[in-house]
Amino acid sequence: FHRNASASGVYSVVVTPFDGGPPERTFDVPPDAVPLPFVRWSPDGQSLTYTAHRDGIPNIWAQPLAGGAAKQLTDFKSEGRLRFDWSRDGNQLVLSRHVWTSDLVLLRNFRPGKT
Repeated sequence: FHRNASASGVYSVVVTPFDGGPPERTFDVPPDAVPLPFVRWSPDGQSLTYTAHRDGIPNIWAQPLAGGAAKQLTDFKSEGRLRFDWSRDGNQLVLSRHVWTSDLVLLRNFRPGKT
């Protein structure tokens, strides 16, 4: 991740060769993307995959290194927390989704010890 000081602190992903040298690709980080550590290389090494929340609903997206628009990989319809990774053979997307629910109870005129 790289923070651009001249663009109001906007972040971008910069892909550089392991041996150093100039960046190969630079992508703006979508404002709804979940930050690291949930950015993963696609199994073929041609995309970066990440979680983004659109309208409060998380889904997994792939940003091709060749450029162009990101592609939505999942199509969940409800909110929650999403974590993912690729299987070792690269053929499956492994993920967990969980939603926290809670209830709120209002007690009035409660007096301990009184029945």
